Amino acid sequence: MHTSGGRRRLRLITLASLFAPGWLFSQEPTRIPARSPIVLFGNRVNIVVASPRALAQATDSLSVARALESCTAAIRGASAAAYANEPTGVQGASRDDRVVFVVVPAPSSSICGDASAHWNPALLARGVQIAAPSAFEARNVRTVEVSARGQVVPLDSSARRAVVTIPESSAQTVDQPSQIATWISAKYLAPDATGRLPEVTLHVATSDSSPPDIVTLEGDALRDVWQDLIVARIEKLGNAPTMRAPMHVPLPSDKRLREAHVLYSAGQVAAAARIAEQRLAAERLSAEDARAARMLIVGALLAYDDTSAARVVLRDVLADAPCLTLSGSQAVAERLIDAMRPRTRCSVTPLRRILLASLVPGMGHAVIGNPGAAVLAGGLTGAGAVAAWVSAGNGDQAYRRYLDARSTGDAMIAYGDATRSRRAARVALRYAATAWALAGTTAVLAEHMHARSVARVHDYDIQPTVGLLPDVHGGEARLSMSVTW
Repeated sequence: MHTSGGRRRLRLITLASLFAPGWLFSQEPTRIPARSPIVLFGNRVNIVVASPRALAQATDSLSVARALESCTAAIRGASAAAYANEPTGVQGASRDDRVVFVVVPAPSSSICGDASAHWNPALLARGVQIAAPSAFEARNVRTVEVSARGQVVPLDSSARRAVVTIPESSAQTVDQPSQIATWISAKYLAPDATGRLPEVTLHVATSDSSPPDIVTLEGDALRDVWQDLIVARIEKLGNAPTMRAPMHVPLPSDKRLREAHVLYSAGQVAAAARIAEQRLAAERLSAEDARAARMLIVGALLAYDDTSAARVVLRDVLADAPCLTLSGSQAVAERLIDAMRPRTRCSVTPLRRILLASLVPGMGHAVIGNPGAAVLAGGLTGAGAVAAWVSAGNGDQAYRRYLDARSTGDAMIAYGDATRSRRAARVALRYAATAWALAGTTAVLAEHMHARSVARVHDYDIQPTVGLLPDVHGGEARLSMSVTW
């Protein structure tokens, strides 16, 4: 990572499977696993980027103990003081609106045990390095400067702690390396009007005289951190007063999401968003249910004017359904969506126009905005037509040779050539006609599918949804119909 003042992008890994094992949440089924921290690996420093919620899960003592057990027996008896100190940072109600960058010197020695233990973010956050002290050549981390969108971000807190090396803590020198945990407000990492997250750059200076390391974190890599921030904000809204849902959401087919829909319609938008987050994190949903779950979350965030977090979720919605629109009564939310909408074709071409255009090979795909398919269809049809014309010409020449033949052998050869060429011409002509017909048919089918996808998300918040729900009345079980607008 050391680059003489240059910039280098580091390899990025999200360690959800390492710091959030399934057994850690088995006793609390409603707990949503955190998606960060994100760890950047470098030559001189390693950087953990995390939300407070994820850091709290990663620094669970059981998680740390399990990671230590995967190393050699020499470190199993290490003192609890080696990893007992929590990172010093912002405390109180505002803690969940912060992001922490933990910068740790990278050891140059070989890894003790397996890599998952060495790079466990719980150990890095606590200042623990699993490496032999005699081979530890890293320098102190002296200063950390964070910038986003080209502007230096003010630090809410910056705490220094000595790095604890395991094992043989008594063998450490007095000038042992140190790490820095830097906390910044999440508002400096908020998405812009188009929903894009900023590119974050860290300037890390060490105690030696070398130029500072410049580490760049791509904007979309912060999405996992923002997902944890959103969950934390929804959890904080649990005791908030009932709010009117800012938009309607069609009734999902998933049972738990239907319960969330009932809560959402009753004004308990935070509780509905909590269930929606659980369903998104727990298992794979259909595309329609996943969209409904995200829109429930968006509605809850917009109900409390949290547009920054809503943009993060809306960007995922629009990536799946770029043509999504809301009714005219939701002008504010519609303007928010329009600013984030990716470039795509949301209009529908009339069927008659596609059929008329398809008279020219490939033009049916051209009018629906698919130039690649248009070129391919036109090329295949043209190739077949040219092959038929050439074969027909060869057949005519061979037939003239047959008429001019002076011997029986020459006549038979010429007649055979003419027959084969004319047969090839007919095959090539049928090939060209098939390509032409398939081009028109596929253009019509593609536009039909496009029209259906646009219709499913057009005026998304006012589409009627009909569902059958079980009902018990007077001891008699029956089905009742629910219509949602």
